[in-house]
Amino acid sequence: PKRRHSPPSPFPHRRRRRSRRAEESFQAATMVNVPKTKKTYCKNKECKKHTLHKVTQYKKGKDSLSAQGKRRYDRKQSGYGGQTKPVFHKKVWH
Repeated sequence: PKRRHSPPSPFPHRRRRRSRRAEESFQAATMVNVPKTKKTYCKNKECKKHTLHKVTQYKKGKDSLSAQGKRRYDRKQSGYGGQTKPVFHKKVWH
């Protein structure tokens, strides 16, 4: 089958290819092996030995609007003046 090429960009200097290292790290980040079970000690009266336990990952709970830090942040943000605290943007490998 013939490969279709996209039309040439009017801005060739803006065209950016992701490096091989960036592609590999991106793929590695999406495929993480997390064990489904773990052998650990069971404190139950019947067990009292190491047995297989199911392992799950918990999601972060919803942030409380009444937490002291959130109230302080909202008060600081209110009014004019834009963003008052640094916003973390993860650095991306290009």
